[in-house]
Amino acid sequence: MPSGYLLASLAMLVLAPVSLAAWVLAAAAVQLGARRRVLAVCGAVPLVLGVVVVGPRMGAAASLAGAQVLGAAGTGAVPAWGLLGPLAGWFGRWALLTAPVGVPAGMVAAAVPPSRSALPAPEWEARERRAADRAEARTRKRATKRADREGADPRSNALAVSLGGMVASWRIGELVVPPPGQLGLAWLLVGAPGAGKTTAQYRLGYLAGLERRHLVVIDAKGGHDGLARGMVAAYLAAWSEARVRLFPTERLDIWRGDPQAVVNRLVEVWDWTAESSYWRESAMTALRLALGQPGPPCRSGAELVRRLDPAALERAWEHDPAALGLIRRMSQGKNNELGGVHIRVGNLVAALSGALDGEASWEDADCWIVTVPAMVASRDADSALRVLLSDYGHFTMARKQAGQPSLLMVDEFSAIAGGRRSAIDLLERGRGANAGVVLAGQSAVALGNEEERARLLAAASCILLFRTPQPAELAALAGTTREAEGAWSFDPSDPEPGRVTITTRAKARIDQDAVRQLPTGEADLIVRGVAERIRIIQTKPEAIAKARGLTELCAPAPARPVGDRELPAPSSPPQGQAAPRSPSASLDPAPPPRVRRHRPPVPGGAAGASPTTDRHNQEGQP
Repeated sequence: MPSGYLLASLAMLVLAPVSLAAWVLAAAAVQLGARRRVLAVCGAVPLVLGVVVVGPRMGAAASLAGAQVLGAAGTGAVPAWGLLGPLAGWFGRWALLTAPVGVPAGMVAAAVPPSRSALPAPEWEARERRAADRAEARTRKRATKRADREGADPRSNALAVSLGGMVASWRIGELVVPPPGQLGLAWLLVGAPGAGKTTAQYRLGYLAGLERRHLVVIDAKGGHDGLARGMVAAYLAAWSEARVRLFPTERLDIWRGDPQAVVNRLVEVWDWTAESSYWRESAMTALRLALGQPGPPCRSGAELVRRLDPAALERAWEHDPAALGLIRRMSQGKNNELGGVHIRVGNLVAALSGALDGEASWEDADCWIVTVPAMVASRDADSALRVLLSDYGHFTMARKQAGQPSLLMVDEFSAIAGGRRSAIDLLERGRGANAGVVLAGQSAVALGNEEERARLLAAASCILLFRTPQPAELAALAGTTREAEGAWSFDPSDPEPGRVTITTRAKARIDQDAVRQLPTGEADLIVRGVAERIRIIQTKPEAIAKARGLTELCAPAPARPVGDRELPAPSSPPQGQAAPRSPSASLDPAPPPRVRRHRPPVPGGAAGASPTTDRHNQEGQP
């Protein structure tokens, strides 16, 4: 029994010879990545027009040629081999005449998908493996090219390019676009170092800038990997007029709000257990007396230390007998609670070194980049993170303008053990204030203990799972799907399989082995129990700035100074001079930096490119 392809080829060769060549070329285009539906549309329209215009001429020519050939064959004067000349001439004229119909017919034929067997193919067959590998390589290559184009397009609001999956609510064609309001919800980014998490954070920062969303980024690794520079460039590429501030280059003001709010954020600095609840109450009482005393509000840590002195407290509350008696009992009792609180606060103020006694706070900038050396000064960094996250929570719920969207991004969540509870509270309750939270970690274990992981996974609206050696806990969140599996039985004397058994089984939507081997920049997007394999778009601030007619974002400076923002100059020394010493990893504010002033571009001059960093994780495919 001849196959369908053979019959179709013979029919196309006789009816429209050119269609056979068009079929072959269009099939090659499909193998190179062309879409079948595009070929079908591009072929169907010309085919209909060709039949209407050329169809009558084709019918007349076919009838005339048939009569001539049959007439010549009916005369005995013409031998059989003499018919080859008229047939060849007629075939050539017929090919040219039917070309307007044959070419689109070949395209439509190539667009028809091949028939698939009802039985699943044995996965051990080399042909099946090669076909799957080729299809995956074509899809990945196409997605990479599309991601490169989208990264340089200032109009793009896409997060990634789809490689296939089931998250239809995020897809617009090939692009994966977060739905409206998604940046105001909870995100989790999990993956090994170098897997592409920072590229995703840059893209999220860019999308936050497009939405004019207030952004705070906490870098707990000390800032040695260029996260601040890349994030500022991405945010300004989307919102060039944004106000950007850097901590600890610029001091933060944590003393805003009423005395009770300041007391609550300061008490978060220390760990309190059930056994130490008495000392917690003593600390809160002493801080309320110091911060709520008559007179101007407290504006610095040094002033708070002076106010906590027992003699100073007695003078401040000398007209209030009840408060005065409480102060004397706390300072003169056997436990001397006031003295203990005085020592604790004094140590905290010394550790912070005035870094939180500035004049600007979260509401005074559109983007804050907070760099804390968690590995170098772990104790000091822990204290700072506790206070900062507590203050950010107060800003989100009390000081932020109504309706203003915001986003908190924490890189290396495992490094903020001190402020973890505040971050989890924000992730669970920030939705009402349109305040999204993005937490990034290297594994599921980095999210905290079992209780903390359960809270985070329950509150997260979406998860980006990058390459990781332990994906089981997160991959299970994508659920399972029902797929057919085949079982083949073999006879030792017959190389062909004999009996085939088909079974429907539950199969995980995310293959854990595939997650362990993901290329850099690819991730599984998990949303509401389904998954989508995506290619993260790498934002290209220089190309976006050029597309918008800007030149300053292409300068070597980390960001363009606007308004009251100042950023440090690039660290490379002038030629012939020694390189400056690297600043120590500390919370002490840096000395006033040299400001890179904006100058109009020189006509005909080429704008420099931003220095590359190892955080742009777009390495070659394996």
